[in-house]
Amino acid sequence: MEPIASPSNRRKLIWSGMVVVVGFLAYFSVFDRLLALPGARMLDEKGDAYYAETLRRSVYTYGVVRGVNGLISVAQGTDVAFSPAGVGVTLALGEVLDPVNDLVERFSWVMLVSTTALGVQTFLMELGAWAGLRCLLPVAMLLLLAGVWRRRWGRFDIRLAGTRLVVVAVIIRFCLPALALVNEGIYDRFLKEKYEESLRALEAVNEEIAEADLVRKEADRSYLGRLMDSVKIRETVAALKEKLSDYGSFMVTLITVFLLQTVILPVFFLWLLVRLVGRLYGRRLPLLPRPS
Repeated sequence: MEPIASPSNRRKLIWSGMVVVVGFLAYFSVFDRLLALPGARMLDEKGDAYYAETLRRSVYTYGVVRGVNGLISVAQGTDVAFSPAGVGVTLALGEVLDPVNDLVERFSWVMLVSTTALGVQTFLMELGAWAGLRCLLPVAMLLLLAGVWRRRWGRFDIRLAGTRLVVVAVIIRFCLPALALVNEGIYDRFLKEKYEESLRALEAVNEEIAEADLVRKEADRSYLGRLMDSVKIRETVAALKEKLSDYGSFMVTLITVFLLQTVILPVFFLWLLVRLVGRLYGRRLPLLPRPS
């Protein structure tokens, strides 16, 4: 039997003490308080700011899109009142507004998915801050403590399992804030200008349709008044028809921006992270001394 005061056992005792201290600090949220020191929470703060701003931008864009949809739907529902005053007005409105309305409805679903995805990511970031360091890290320290003195339990590699769990705990704690920083950089570099240009175009849709005054009440109007209204609507529809031709491309751009920012890029980076961790797990991580 190896003496207790042997160099090997002294190293094991030192490692055991360090592992116990780390597990204790993690379980009692000392690491969270350390991260709360001035300047140490920069990653979390930037992550929170990114998700809050993206969620605000998503909700605002969704409101603009629903506003376009509402104006078009009301106009299409009431334009039949002008058919006695001018043949072809109803058909013209349908030809011009139906494609835009269909695209707006589909875009509304995309925005709902994007907003939901942002809410899920925000929740997961808050959950990861709690589960990563306070739950998984203490369990990893228990495995490493056992692994200091006994490498295997049957075919189960205790030390390797503890090391892997440490990696998982750190990833769960910091991956979403880090992902937020990456997404923010990609948005500022490649997507921001396209988003702002397309949003301005959508806001212009609201203004054009609202100013067109397509929705008019037929009650208490003479035949001549309705006829004059129909002529004005014909002129307005002709003008809108020229301007609405580019709105579809702007909506597609917004769909691309939000799907990339809230769904495709997060899923891609998480998949890439899982692949990298999988490769890391395929190698031994000699963080602790080999048990004798």
